[in-house]
Amino acid sequence: GAPVAQTTVAQGKWTASVNPIPSESVVTATVTNSKAGKAKSVPSPPVAVVERSLPPVINTPVLSQPGFTITGSSAEPAGSVVELKADGKALGQTAVSPGGTWSLPGVSQLPEGA
Repeated sequence: GAPVAQTTVAQGKWTASVNPIPSESVVTATVTNSKAGKAKSVPSPPVAVVERSLPPVINTPVLSQPGFTITGSSAEPAGSVVELKADGKALGQTAVSPGGTWSLPGVSQLPEGA
């Protein structure tokens, strides 16, 4: 593909900033080296770059009674989906608000010990 960044090596090290990749995506990156008056190097071996979602935070004490609301916060963008599970069983899904919070109302009783 087309180059996405260019940088200069300083004391044997370099860094490059690129546009964010979508959450849960995998992008394969390679690097080449070039020096004035010399041919460009062959590409480096490919490296998989993965953007992972940040885990949400539960702010409400989880109660084991029918109809309670679980609330929390997330550093992910508004509209990101938060899925809640107890002992591997799905309790429901909700979306992160523009303020970075989320809530899941009407949760039924949790399994014993969850």
